[in-house]
Amino acid sequence: MKDGNITLTLGTDYSVACSNNTNVGTALITITGMGIYTGTKTQTFTIVAKAAGTLTIDPIINQIYTGAAINPSVVVKDGSTTLILGTDYSVACSNNTNVGTAILTITGIGNYSGTKNEAFTIVAKSVNTLDIDPITNQIYTGAAIIPSAIVKDGNTILTLGTDYSVACYNNTNVGTATLTITGIGNYTGTKNEAFNILPKAVNTLSIDPITNLIYTGAAITPLPVVKDGNITLTLGTDYSVACSNNTNVGTAILTITGIGNYSGTKNEAFTIVAKSVNTLDMETISNQIYTGAAITPFPIVKDGNTNLILGTDYSVACYNNTNAGTATLTITGIGNYTSTKNEAFNILPKAVTILANNASKIYGDANPSLSFSYSGLVAGDTEIDELPGISTAASTTSEVGTYPITLTGGSDPNYSLILVEGVLEVTAAPLSLAVNAVTKIYGQADPVYTYSLQGLKGSDTEAVLGGAFSREAGEDPGTYRINQGSLDAGANYNLTVTGASLKILKAKVSSVAQLALVTTTWSKEAALPATVKVLAAHGQDFQVEVKWEKSTLNLLVRGTYSLTGTLLLPVGIENTNQVLAKIQVQVLPKPAPRDVTITNNTFVGSTTQFFISVGDFKINDPVDNIHVVSLLGDGYDNKYFEIKSNILFWNSAERASGKTSFSIVVRVTDRDGNTLDKFFTITRTRPDFNAVTIYNTFTPNGDRFNDTWGAPELRFYEGVRISVYDRGGARLFYTENPDVRWDGTYEGKELPIGSYYWVIEIGETGLTRRGMLNLIRE
Repeated sequence: MKDGNITLTLGTDYSVACSNNTNVGTALITITGMGIYTGTKTQTFTIVAKAAGTLTIDPIINQIYTGAAINPSVVVKDGSTTLILGTDYSVACSNNTNVGTAILTITGIGNYSGTKNEAFTIVAKSVNTLDIDPITNQIYTGAAIIPSAIVKDGNTILTLGTDYSVACYNNTNVGTATLTITGIGNYTGTKNEAFNILPKAVNTLSIDPITNLIYTGAAITPLPVVKDGNITLTLGTDYSVACSNNTNVGTAILTITGIGNYSGTKNEAFTIVAKSVNTLDMETISNQIYTGAAITPFPIVKDGNTNLILGTDYSVACYNNTNAGTATLTITGIGNYTSTKNEAFNILPKAVTILANNASKIYGDANPSLSFSYSGLVAGDTEIDELPGISTAASTTSEVGTYPITLTGGSDPNYSLILVEGVLEVTAAPLSLAVNAVTKIYGQADPVYTYSLQGLKGSDTEAVLGGAFSREAGEDPGTYRINQGSLDAGANYNLTVTGASLKILKAKVSSVAQLALVTTTWSKEAALPATVKVLAAHGQDFQVEVKWEKSTLNLLVRGTYSLTGTLLLPVGIENTNQVLAKIQVQVLPKPAPRDVTITNNTFVGSTTQFFISVGDFKINDPVDNIHVVSLLGDGYDNKYFEIKSNILFWNSAERASGKTSFSIVVRVTDRDGNTLDKFFTITRTRPDFNAVTIYNTFTPNGDRFNDTWGAPELRFYEGVRISVYDRGGARLFYTENPDVRWDGTYEGKELPIGSYYWVIEIGETGLTRRGMLNLIRE
């Protein structure tokens, strides 16, 4: 603004105001005078549109192909201001349908003019979003199968070779095959679709004719030639074979069953013809024995290792088969076998056994009559033509035993004879013996038994007797039966004993033999005799058990003890006078303990504890482990110590200042009254004077915490002198007892807060320490 050549000043000479000055168009500016200027003046100016090229467009994310034109949303900004679509700009797109680079163009509106382009990318759509119509089941052909597929994007059927390609896997043999589509152009990725390849029916296959087969005795399964057109299939891979009615002669059925790429079954008939019996084996027929009737043996007929069945596989007929000589057996095939086969066999004479019959008699009797019997006669025969002779070597005087009965001679043209001896048994004669009753006293040997004998033969006497009597077991008083025992009269007699009895009477105790003195080591169980010798009234000695009364025996006190014992008598001895066994036992003195030691002889002195464990006493005593350890009197330094349960304790509140070594006398007493006395040196340790902490502050305010000051750790030193001084050198506190502490007063008055000085001297060592002490009252 100028007034002539003078440029006016805004805010001093004038003010400015505008209207319609935001959007594109004509705006108005109004100037109003100030100061020496008054009135208003107006002026117009033009606001033009801003170029769209100056605007910014946010990057557009990749768009996925849809099959239609794609118009993405866009954010357009003028600086930090986001513009409005349709007010500030319009949008148009090109190349925006197929995969590739598309162009978005914004065109200014209103306050903006011109255009600006922004590229964005259309990317391929994944084939996984597509649909594939189900593929019908395919039939195995022997070649790879690639079925047609209908692929859709929504309702749109895509074009093979333009939108996708096709590949197949596992698509030859029966099973689940896979069809894979791979995206092309506007599509990307792969998608699989399974389809089934079903087996081919074996009814469509051909089987070469099967020739006639000869019966083998086992199931026959021929191996057929199976073809699928001109291709010969493989047994076990393409098909399996089973047969029915395939063992015996006749029409058999072979059934092939599809495997793998084939399914279902197909039958083929074949013929099994009979086998000639001339090919069979027949075991040699053993020699047959004459029976007086026609003989037809039944041999074992085999086809290889298989035994054939008579009546099922073959029949048997025989010729010249009654008399001794050579006979003929003929087998004729039946069923699975055909033709005939002959086999010769022998018929031999029959053996007959003539057995001398056994006989018996009693010793001293005459021989009985002798006889024999037959075994093996046939065709109604009861004896042979010429009878054998029979005899024995036994006589009237023969002793008990067996004697042969012998056969000799005899013959018959129809039989071969076997003569078998018999035996004549001579048995023992009866002999009776009666035993007389006897008596004895318990402990005595059995008396000799007497008896009477009846039944001796001829000139035999009692000398035929051997062995000895026996009786019921037992030696207790009572009655026992006398038995035959091992007594016998030899082989010629059966001895019968009529028993009597032996009566055993009780013995009576008269006295007990004197026993020797028994000595035993102290505390050890005395080895008392388990038995004593007892004299019975009838003069016999017995060794019997004894139970000693040991209540008066004290193995822990030396001396001689008299013991009595109760006799533990067997039932055969009675003690009517209650006689006791007596013995003296001497308990020998116990050896005194050998030594006493202590596990520890050093302890640390304490300012607060006056009962301190030092060490345990260990006693060397191989005989006893119970002892009492005590201090021997009050001499030496015993007064400072105490022993409890054989443990040494310091037990004194006395300072014993200046002492670090103490001598004590200990007495060990065992249970037999033996004693052992021994000196021990015990060492008490104390803190080094220069290592003792002397505190430099205390607070005598009555709160019972840090109210006094001192050095009690020095209580074990001799000649201790503790002094406290003020700054002027006046001594405010003095003691020679380290257990005494300063309470911060002088002559009964509390001293003021401040710094003081201390001096500690040790007369025993000649050492001195000094330091500052702060007295604080809170």
